[in-house]
Amino acid sequence: MTQTRFSLAAMVFAAALLAPALSALAQPITVQLVYAASLQQTGPSTPPGLGQYDGKAYFIAGTTFINNPEVQRPSGGPDSFDELGNGFYEAFLWIDGSQSGLMSHLPSGTYTFSWEDVNEDTITSPLSQPYPAGLWPNQTPTYTPPTYSGLQGMNPALPFNVQVNQFVPSAGATSTLGGMYINQVVDDDYGPIMLTQFATGSGSTLTSRTIPANTLQPGQTYYLTWRFSHIIRTAGGNAIRELQFTRNTRMTFTTAPAIVCGTADFNGDGDVGTDADIEAFFACLGGDCCATCFAGGADFNDDGDVGTDADIESFFRVLGGGNC
Repeated sequence: MTQTRFSLAAMVFAAALLAPALSALAQPITVQLVYAASLQQTGPSTPPGLGQYDGKAYFIAGTTFINNPEVQRPSGGPDSFDELGNGFYEAFLWIDGSQSGLMSHLPSGTYTFSWEDVNEDTITSPLSQPYPAGLWPNQTPTYTPPTYSGLQGMNPALPFNVQVNQFVPSAGATSTLGGMYINQVVDDDYGPIMLTQFATGSGSTLTSRTIPANTLQPGQTYYLTWRFSHIIRTAGGNAIRELQFTRNTRMTFTTAPAIVCGTADFNGDGDVGTDADIEAFFACLGGDCCATCFAGGADFNDDGDVGTDADIESFFRVLGGGNC
């Protein structure tokens, strides 16, 4: 079965985003068991598919000292954790090509987290997972056709409203999380995080978020990921315990290239902003562009529309020393 591996850095970030737990750092430690479906949408009307299902465990210790963190599954284990920095630890438990396959390898039962404190005493915190089939969101994030198509070649200098289907939380979840994040694509993998917009509770069911103007760069490729999450949280004792079931949908888009505006030396003779440049510009508007004139011709502002009032306005702004 073909699977698409989502990078460790991206998935670590994705799990961290689930952390309304982080708002509870007054507690010494948060432990998490996270089931995630990470799918891709490849067309405006194409249902999300081709992805992976994975299970991970996390410690969020903050500034609290811990050593030798482990998690014992209902059967198998224990699994050790990798320290990712800033008091954040991850254990990759299983990856599968199907939801049922993931649930069979990480079944319901008790997952016992343990660690040593600063006195080298071993502390345990049991996390109950009571759902044999999981408590997955009934909906998978799906970008609307106008969103998917509109993001392809979008002008990053303008705001863009991203829209998806409705998230209707199921009974049993003590909290929900919904929203999006955007990564720049670097070498076909997750690069820098450009934007995060998430909400918990009723805000998680919103069907739109806006990419602010100038958040992204022109001519760059990005991953946009939208998330629906059920969170089952219990507190008390020596840790906050969170069980999470998450559906992620990723799409890829490339922003429009940077606008290459004409210059005040429109005719390319080396003399800037002369009567000859003005004459050459208006001749070009009339269909007679000189061989050395601006390569964009009468589309002076490079917006794809040739010889418009906007081109004339841009020409005279540049002629006066302004921007396109």
